[in-house]
Amino acid sequence: MKQEKRETSAMLSWISEQFTRYKPERAVAVRALRHMRSADRKNLFSEDIMVMRTAEGYWFEYLIYEQLIRIAEQTKTIKKIVRKGTDVKKHKTKRQLGTNGIYSADKGDIRVRGNGQDLAEVDLLLFDNEDRVVFCEIVTSPSDLKDLEAEIIYKKKLFGYLFGQDNVGFILFSSVDIENTQVVRRLKSDPDNA
Repeated sequence: MKQEKRETSAMLSWISEQFTRYKPERAVAVRALRHMRSADRKNLFSEDIMVMRTAEGYWFEYLIYEQLIRIAEQTKTIKKIVRKGTDVKKHKTKRQLGTNGIYSADKGDIRVRGNGQDLAEVDLLLFDNEDRVVFCEIVTSPSDLKDLEAEIIYKKKLFGYLFGQDNVGFILFSSVDIENTQVVRRLKSDPDNA
């Protein structure tokens, strides 16, 4: 059990280190746009500020996704990144009542279903070289922090149950400075969080 925790922390440390040194280029930002649905790309230039801000949030999410794809090519630490956005093939059949498991929603979100209901949504999901799951949340506004801590605790328990892990890794990405908030300080105190 302690070995698993140390390995999860090693992967999280590696990702944190890579993101600290990673400088996104214009080409990465353009590639991030390719993961977005065309309607969301158009909304980046909307006259309605709320619609535009929502689209910017999606773009930031796909920018992180694209950066993770790029840095994952440099290591065997990250084995798989669950596809999202336009990288996911369209569903040919509608989900049936009672369908369970991990799936991609129509907007490209990664969701977990149980008893035919959505149980959780995560921004990114990846697996290390030992098939341990790590999930990521992306914050674009300090107001997003309100229920974040409770959500993270719930999702760690859910993924721990689903994948038989005592310790589940979690990474928080943010486009705003939230490092000194109480919520983030508490989350950072867990060695399985980055």
